[in-house]
Amino acid sequence: MRFKRFFEHLRRQDWVAVAIELVIVVMGVFLGLQANNWNQMRIDDERAHTYLVRIHSDLDAEVAAIDRRVAFVAGALDYAHHALAYGETSVLFDGSAWKTVLAFYQASQVYPTIAMDATYREMSSVGDLRLIHDQRLSAALANYYANGGPGALPTLFNQIPAYRESIRGLTPSNVQSYIWAHCHRELPNANQQMIDCAPPISDAQAQTILREFVAEPQIIRQLRFWATQMTVENETSVSERADTVALAAQVGLAAH
Repeated sequence: MRFKRFFEHLRRQDWVAVAIELVIVVMGVFLGLQANNWNQMRIDDERAHTYLVRIHSDLDAEVAAIDRRVAFVAGALDYAHHALAYGETSVLFDGSAWKTVLAFYQASQVYPTIAMDATYREMSSVGDLRLIHDQRLSAALANYYANGGPGALPTLFNQIPAYRESIRGLTPSNVQSYIWAHCHRELPNANQQMIDCAPPISDAQAQTILREFVAEPQIIRQLRFWATQMTVENETSVSERADTVALAAQVGLAAH
């Protein structure tokens, strides 16, 4: 209808009316495009908010996982120190041959880390990182997930030490079965726990196992190395935790 009037104005050479019609058409197109842009911006803002809430949840879960890992590794490191005390000075853990055997074995435990980065990886894969308009926050997230945090740490934390293979190759299978059944517990959220347990063998049998342990020259060398690695792991975890808490606070502010 408007185009019909437009051509009638042209035919009559009513230039004022033609100009008015053109302005109306242009304004209509502009407002329509602007409305679409505003709607898309609203949708993008809602998606960005949802992503940030999810990332905040991921970071909270990461902090909890770090705390569990630090506690577990500290326990394994304590066992390693007791085992090394026997290997280097022949001092039994609490005067018990069984506890010392258990210390050698539990020192070989590892706590695999799982990256809590599903939301960030999803954003990256679909090109939605652009939705985070805060450049400082965007850079902080990229640095955390690409250069540190859960993206880089599995290289350090998920290694299997040579000591683990050596000590388990020397520990009788019935003793290992007992340890897994009574001295170790699987918990929710991929957590695990080492627990005290009564001896399944006599003191004399435990002493025999200990002699076999220290008779292998690589055992103490490997355990020293692994104890150092666990120390580094926990120091790194403490630093990682501080970075994760700081980033979570930054994300939380952006999400609210």
